[in-house]
Order: sequence, then C-alpha cells, then structure tokens
Amino acid sequence: MSKLIIKNASELVTCKGKAPKHGKDMSDIGLIENGCLVIEDDIIVDVGTSNILKNYDED
Repeated sequence: MSKLIIKNASELVTCKGKAPKHGKDMSDIGLIENGCLVIEDDIIVDVGTSNILKNYDED
C-alpha cells in the first residue's frame, strides 16, 4: 500500500459539503490552517489539521 502524507500546509481548501453550495454559502471554502492531507493508493483518505497525523505511522 502506498501512502502520501502532505503536512504543515499553511492553508488547505476543502470545499467541504454534502451538496452544491448556493448564495452566501459559496463563500465558505472550508479553509483549514496548518492542514494535512493523507492519500493511500491514490485515494484521499483523510483531511484535517496536522493533528490528524497522530492517527498515522510516519514511516
């Protein structure tokens, strides 16, 4: 299994939401400061602050 961890991103934009955004909601870009992105086998499996790293072994 291949794993890529991108950590300490000063800003990470997620565009998080369960449905398309409309009106004022479009200004909420899901900004995460000190962000982290975990990718396993070409699939994004986790997004959050760098605190999520405690859930992963860094090999």
